[in-house]
Amino acid sequence: MEGLRDTLLVPASASVAMVMGSVVPMMSQALLRGGLKDDNGKPVFSTPYKPWEVPAKYASEGDDLYRAHKAAENIKEWTFHVIPLMWTFFIFGGGIPYIGDSAMEGAVALSTATWLFGCYKYFTGYQGSANGRQTGFMIRFLVVFFWLSGSAIGLGCAAWNRMK
Repeated sequence: MEGLRDTLLVPASASVAMVMGSVVPMMSQALLRGGLKDDNGKPVFSTPYKPWEVPAKYASEGDDLYRAHKAAENIKEWTFHVIPLMWTFFIFGGGIPYIGDSAMEGAVALSTATWLFGCYKYFTGYQGSANGRQTGFMIRFLVVFFWLSGSAIGLGCAAWNRMK
């Protein structure tokens, strides 16, 4: 079992980091929403969040909070789509010729850090404006493309080796 834990340390750590990377924006937007108080000190937005119920006085803040909410939801949705892809990349990418398992650990660690940075840029950029999300989106897209390409090539190599 120790060998398995050692082998899977990097992708398991990456999975935990990616889940935390989707939890932080959810908590951040909830804190932003809860921190907005009216003149009487009461929260402007109720829980559960109802973005369609924005008092006219708080329309600008409502737009900012709605973008933060949408960004957090997008990050959450994409994270749970790509975690299996990252694992597939890790497991099968080491079977690509001239790529070893230690290279895969480095590739997963670096690409996960890049993914998390992209999520941060996406969340903070989207809070400012809808166009502000583009940099973070492209970073995340490139990481997904990297994982998808590596997974497809690795699976192809595994299938080829099986047919030999």
